Amino acid sequence: MNPRYPVYIISKGRHESRHTSRSLDNMKMPYRIVVEPSEYPLYREVIPSEQILVTPKNFSELGCGSIPVRNWVWEHAKEEGSERHWLL
Repeated sequence: MNPRYPVYIISKGRHESRHTSRSLDNMKMPYRIVVEPSEYPLYREVIPSEQILVTPKNFSELGCGSIPVRNWVWEHAKEEGSERHWLL
């Protein structure tokens, strides 16, 4: 299955469970998982590096929830030329 728009998963502290990414893998749906720099090594152990996007900083330290990461993903999608994107 190949989506019309790119699929992103924002993930924090879920490198062991990965329910969403496993489901997408089972559906053969391409996606990229977005993680903070401090968690990259943990995710790299279980997900191929070409599917991992690393945010420029640990947004969790800002105390704003996932909003800064969502905005970062939106900018990333626009930079790649996507009119829209899926965010899980």
